[in-house]
Amino acid sequence: MQQLNLTPLPEVQALLDQARKALMANQVAEALAFYDQALAKARERTDRTGEATTLQGIGIVYRNTGQTQKGLELFNQALPIFQATGDKKGEAGVLQSLGVLSVAMGQPQKALEFYNQALLIVQAARDKQREANVLNGIGVVYFSTGQPQKALEFFNQALPIFRTLGDKVSEASSLQNIGNYYTATRQFEKALEFYNQALPLTQALGDRLSEASMLTNMGSLYTMMEQPQKALEFFNQALPIRRTIGDKSGEAATLQNIGTLYATMDQPQKALEFYNLSLPIRRAIGDTSNEAATHRRMAEAEVKLKHPAQAEGHYAQAIALYETIRDNMGGLSEAKASFLRSTISTYYGYLNLLLEQGKATVAFDVAQKTKARSLLDLMASGRVNLDGELTPEEQAQDKALRQKASVLNQQMVKEGVENEVGAKKRFAALKEELKTTESQLQTFTDTLYARHPKLAQKRIAKTAAATEISKLLSADTALLDYIVLSQDKLALFVVTRSGVKALTLSVPYAKLVTKASDFRSTCADPRKDYKKLAQELHAQLFAPAAKHLTGAKRLIVCPDGALWDIPFQALLSNGQFLAQRYELAYAYSATGAQAALTAKTGRAKPTQTLLALANPDFGSSQRFGDLDDLPGQRPITAPNRPITAPNRPIDTPSRPIDTPSRPITAPNRPLTAPNRPLTAPNRPIDTPSRPITAPNRPIDTPSRAFDSVSRGKAIVALPGTQREAEALKKLFPSATLMMGKAAQETKAKTEASKFKYLHFATHGFFNDASPLLSSLVMAQPDSDSKEDGFLTAREIFELDLSAEMVVLSACNTARGVQRTGDGVIGLTWALFVAGCPTQVVSQWAVDDASTATLMTSFYGNLAKGKLGKGAALRQASLSLMSSPKHAHPYYWAPFVLMGDWR
Repeated sequence: MQQLNLTPLPEVQALLDQARKALMANQVAEALAFYDQALAKARERTDRTGEATTLQGIGIVYRNTGQTQKGLELFNQALPIFQATGDKKGEAGVLQSLGVLSVAMGQPQKALEFYNQALLIVQAARDKQREANVLNGIGVVYFSTGQPQKALEFFNQALPIFRTLGDKVSEASSLQNIGNYYTATRQFEKALEFYNQALPLTQALGDRLSEASMLTNMGSLYTMMEQPQKALEFFNQALPIRRTIGDKSGEAATLQNIGTLYATMDQPQKALEFYNLSLPIRRAIGDTSNEAATHRRMAEAEVKLKHPAQAEGHYAQAIALYETIRDNMGGLSEAKASFLRSTISTYYGYLNLLLEQGKATVAFDVAQKTKARSLLDLMASGRVNLDGELTPEEQAQDKALRQKASVLNQQMVKEGVENEVGAKKRFAALKEELKTTESQLQTFTDTLYARHPKLAQKRIAKTAAATEISKLLSADTALLDYIVLSQDKLALFVVTRSGVKALTLSVPYAKLVTKASDFRSTCADPRKDYKKLAQELHAQLFAPAAKHLTGAKRLIVCPDGALWDIPFQALLSNGQFLAQRYELAYAYSATGAQAALTAKTGRAKPTQTLLALANPDFGSSQRFGDLDDLPGQRPITAPNRPITAPNRPIDTPSRPIDTPSRPITAPNRPLTAPNRPLTAPNRPIDTPSRPITAPNRPIDTPSRAFDSVSRGKAIVALPGTQREAEALKKLFPSATLMMGKAAQETKAKTEASKFKYLHFATHGFFNDASPLLSSLVMAQPDSDSKEDGFLTAREIFELDLSAEMVVLSACNTARGVQRTGDGVIGLTWALFVAGCPTQVVSQWAVDDASTATLMTSFYGNLAKGKLGKGAALRQASLSLMSSPKHAHPYYWAPFVLMGDWR
């Protein structure tokens, strides 16, 4: 293609200069008149570059004045002209503008596509100015999807470039964005520090648009700081500027924030007045995300005014818009998860209102939208063939980043095994480096989706309705779905063939977190008395539902939040455990239970019966090797093309890991990330459970926990697991056993897809810095092996299993990182996505000998062919419980069934 002239003709350029001068003077109408003249002149003289440049300029005016659709039309006219003329600079500019519009329209996946196309162009041209602009824009995308920490990474890349170039306008924009980050994370003093740097810059430059944005943000900050008078002063300065320069989007933002200010002052009627002024502007300019936020605020005000019908309407519209935005995120799985966490208070507000109105069925349907959404999407999406889409360079970066994460994971295990002087310090450094690497993996994944849109053609899972679940349940089965609504309230939905009942449980959540943790701890230690807590939790969580369970013999329990820590089977009433009265199965949600029960559709049938991997030859600690230097001493260079497996990207850590044997998780605090104005977020109740350490064992047989390793710098052997596997061989003569040196990761991966039942009896390692690096420990690999001997959740994702059931006869295999809207992310997640509808997993560090007995009994029950999986596990547990030696829940209650119990 012959490159055309990339500079507008002089007479066209003169008119463009006049338009820009008018804009600097905030004379929008005059600017548009000059642009119209320039466009006519460019077309008259067949000046393609002038035509495209003018179209872009007009588009920017419409974009800045909130006329989103008009701006979009003009950018789409300009883009092919720039591409035809080979004007890369112009093309990058239009792509950047399309990115800005896509964010406003609630299309973050599309925005990243545009920004990443622009980034490749400007980096190739070594155009630092535009590169910084694009980086700033990408940061805004992450901010808008509830990922402020990720956004900060990009803002911090852009700011020094602007300062180096002396671009004060863009420097002020970056300072404001960083201030927004600190506002969103409630670090108010830091936010003021950055706002106070940005505001004088915008005022000195005469940049009225940025000045008004700064004033609005400062007003929002003072609202959150509970200084209403000061907040109102800033809003009242911002609003006339917005109106004078025709900034419709900013006007709507300021009006909404004034409404929010009055809401915080307990003046809901006054708040509604301003929301009603903001809402039609939001709709007119197509600002989907903020339109949803306005509906949410209006719903809250109507609730205060005791107008339930109006509140319901606004909540319903807000959630419909949020669901649309989430669907538009395509393959950005981490963004979907973060976005749900940042907006979930809207769902909870709607749920609470519906429950107060006695609308149980509608409430149940809404509740399903708050649980296990990312898992369900992954299960629905199918696999992506990376090799056919990625460039060799991208494949190499994928491999390098994943390998880096795996090596760091191995080294963390090594520090736990060797436990030498300085281990904790080295472990902490490894933890930080792993967090950095995992963040890079997420960014790389998002970038790949932007560069290869085919990868992002994901199917969105449909959440189940109450009528569907009721039809699915047998007459003797009930489903209990719990939702943590607030600091003092739980919702409990009881679903049976006859319909759904909704209960509200008044339970102080902070106390429940402690009770759940303590109860699990007492059940996980045979020396401790569990009975008092077992009775209290039964009374609080289960007894209210009992009258709705007539005829039920089986319960499907769908916990939420800290309830994932509770072994429901060990709840106690009138001297009887729940396991003695019911068969229990667990599910992430009612929709998750439905997915497990229908998972067999279209799946290949296994050709063999049972694969048991047991008593691996763990070798010495030298199996881990050593890093070339200590972690934390060298920076990890951020790759230009971030990634993890694009079809399985839910693996960004939500909190750090502590020592391997003591993974006490910190509360996860999702942050609302509003576009432009920042309003005080209603933070959802999502304090995670705290994984409990294995007890100090008074038992003579080793547990399968990783903290039971010896001081001999080697992972302790598990001879009981070999007896367990050999007993299974007697029950299933055709079973394949992998033991000792033969229990290799490579063979397990290649053979697993052939079997109906998979049984892994080994150590488990739970990594809450990166839940998808939680792993099952295989035998020490051969020296020439490409595997590391740790079968991680991330690797399980990539398997294509035909198994009806996987049993993880290891420790803490039910554990994972708890995230609002997703449940527990770990090995069970991976197995569901890999195609296995049933898992039997452990809630604590199990005893080697009693576990062998339990598993032999469990499989014996299955082999007879008369009991389903859930009933077979229950009978095995009851049999073990009947022995006085094993009456404590520590022995009989650690294993739970997730998914299909049949």
